[in-house]
Amino acid sequence: MRILNCYNHDDGAVTDDEFLFSLFIAHQWLVDSVQLLTQFTAALQKQLEIWYRPHALILFDLILVYNWQETTDLSARTRLSLAVVYWIRRFPHHFDGQPQLCSLAVRFRALADDVPDETRQMIDVSSL
Repeated sequence: MRILNCYNHDDGAVTDDEFLFSLFIAHQWLVDSVQLLTQFTAALQKQLEIWYRPHALILFDLILVYNWQETTDLSARTRLSLAVVYWIRRFPHHFDGQPQLCSLAVRFRALADDVPDETRQMIDVSSL
């Protein structure tokens, strides 16, 4: 998953801010935020092998999950969680006034029960 490569494998530091920023600023042209977070949640649950939307071929290429193993290791799940944290912190207006998106973020946080607690605690939309 391209988004996982935006973080350092060792310490989780952002290594490709440009991609993350571009994805979260422009995704709404191709797919709404609820659909995007739903795909992240599915990847976290290891239920998603390939996501395909004919109208979103560019986005498909950017966040394709190539195999289930990619999101089964803890490091990958942590980096996926950090991407959601990045989205919430950089673009809180995407979550503001969208109760369905906020509910999905809460669900994502609950499902991320095995990621480090400090990362999991940052998946927080309660103050928005």
